[in-house]
Amino acid sequence: MSNKKNRSYAEFLAPFCMEYDKSLVVLLMEVPIEGLIVYLGSLGDYVFHQTMYAYVGATFDENVEKRRKSLWRWRKSHIEYFLSNPFIRITGRCCRPADDNLTIHNVAGRMRWYGVAVKGFEVYDCNCESHLVRVENTYGLLEELANLGFKCFLGNDALKNVGNEIIDFLNKRMKNAEKAYGLLYKQFFGSGERNDLSP
Repeated sequence: MSNKKNRSYAEFLAPFCMEYDKSLVVLLMEVPIEGLIVYLGSLGDYVFHQTMYAYVGATFDENVEKRRKSLWRWRKSHIEYFLSNPFIRITGRCCRPADDNLTIHNVAGRMRWYGVAVKGFEVYDCNCESHLVRVENTYGLLEELANLGFKCFLGNDALKNVGNEIIDFLNKRMKNAEKAYGLLYKQFFGSGERNDLSP
């Protein structure tokens, strides 16, 4: 993962799917608090419901030439802002090798069959409504991802075999949260979750 202050979503996502050189990745994330306010950079503050969310991205940049000419290349990605919030938990990750037959945009369209789009999320240089959905049918979404060739890792397996950069990112996030939120944060997650993130 790059040490740059602001990295592309592809750089941020790469450690999540180390099985393939180029891959599509879907992250399943739980928001445990109703009305959680998360700052999303260019989208400002966004209020999230207490439920499951799914995000699709890639470990490579499909529009790298276009992005190089765009001011968006200097911006922190929405998914990095989202996961920087210490209350959001990764409950699953699904990976598949990239090929010409299936794009991020195809998967984003399928995901909307099973939830509600968070408008504008990570759509800097494409015509998608969103790359993040509020999931209303988790079983249906997982079945759809399996049909598309994704291999999913859920629950305690979600963060196994991911890159150390992601573990470090999540551990740093938790340490900062314990300082900022103290007892409120421990009430939700306890003191042992950091051990669960060890590779």
